Amino acid sequence: MEPPDHHERNLLARLVAQTLRRRIGLPAFPKPLEERFEEDRRDKRIAHLRISIVLGLVIYNLFNLTDAILIPDIAHFSWAIRLLILTPGAVALLWLLGQPFLPARWREWSVAAAMTAFSLGPLLLFHLSEAELHTLVLTQIILTLFFASSVLQLRYDLAAIVYLVNFAATAAAIVLVKDVSIELAGVFLAYAACASIFGFVCNLSIERSVREAYLLSLQERLRSDGLREDRNKLAVLSATDWLTGTANRRSLEDQMARIWADPIRRAETAVILLDIDHFKRFNDFYGHQVGDDCLRRIAALLVSACERPGVFLARYGGEEFAIVIEEMTEADATAFALDICRTVARSRIAHRGRQDGLDMVTISLGVARLGDDSSVVDVDRLFAAADEALYAAKRLGRNRVVRFGSLEMAIAEGLQVSGEGAGPSRPRSESKLKERKRLAG
Repeated sequence: MEPPDHHERNLLARLVAQTLRRRIGLPAFPKPLEERFEEDRRDKRIAHLRISIVLGLVIYNLFNLTDAILIPDIAHFSWAIRLLILTPGAVALLWLLGQPFLPARWREWSVAAAMTAFSLGPLLLFHLSEAELHTLVLTQIILTLFFASSVLQLRYDLAAIVYLVNFAATAAAIVLVKDVSIELAGVFLAYAACASIFGFVCNLSIERSVREAYLLSLQERLRSDGLREDRNKLAVLSATDWLTGTANRRSLEDQMARIWADPIRRAETAVILLDIDHFKRFNDFYGHQVGDDCLRRIAALLVSACERPGVFLARYGGEEFAIVIEEMTEADATAFALDICRTVARSRIAHRGRQDGLDMVTISLGVARLGDDSSVVDVDRLFAAADEALYAAKRLGRNRVVRFGSLEMAIAEGLQVSGEGAGPSRPRSESKLKERKRLAG
């Protein structure tokens, strides 16, 4: 059975707690809990019934040996009943038990009906035989009832029906046989009554124990499933940016660690860093709440654009996002970044605080890729290259994509490389960070 969802688990947990608190009464479950009980124990119950029936069938046919002593006048008839009627019926029941179309309740009814038929067999032989010891055949009934209670472990309500039918049939058989004295009849009826009472108490106790053990086991499983779900939720929350719903910086670092551990994946990985243009002015003009809404809208556009295999999106910090692309050439990564740039521009999110002639939100993007022939094996340098390209996009006018190009050449010579070509730039320094903050404003 499939694990329950959050709502079903809470419902089952309440029902389990309520049922466990009920110390008296019959061992019955509320309907949802009963269905779960039957489904969870189906295979185990069927296996138990099959083993018990095979064992009982072997011993029941051994009664043919005692019949030759107790009822020799109809011994052949008793053998025929056991071997030609009851045994094939038991084999058919063995097959029926495992069929998926048979509901649990009908399975238990079938076993109870078979048990009734087997217990009535000795009564028929007792009624038909005129042998001197035929009365002793009735002792087989007590053994049959013991088997029903302790081995088959009939459900307590069905066991009560089997015992009542058996006792009534025993009483009728004794009354109809005129050569049985009143004293002997009373003894057999007393034995039958005691066997039925003991059997019912045994069935009731066994079922109560089985169901209580199941409730405790289910309670522990539900608690474990709840803890697992909470851990999963916590793991998702710890890897998710609370504002945009995208992956966060920590998740990005984990993803890059996995990629960097594989030289093949590492060599074919591109990084795109993007930044919302003039976002500080957006917040100053509209307020931070509208700014948060803008970040969520941009994140939704990015999520839609990145819904493809091998693309990982994360919020890098503030108004910056990072996109990690696997198995994509530098040209394809640049084209992908251009599509994202155009998508955001076409969304026409209003930005009247820009003061650069545009009245909509745009983004700038920097692309860097680790080529197959690169000797650079540092994640930080790959992101630094994408960051340099993003800074160049800002410097060249924003709302554009700049490709870093050859990572080795850029680091070695301190060049700014764009898709259009770029001039030299000074190395990263405090003054450059200040300049970048000014451009981002």
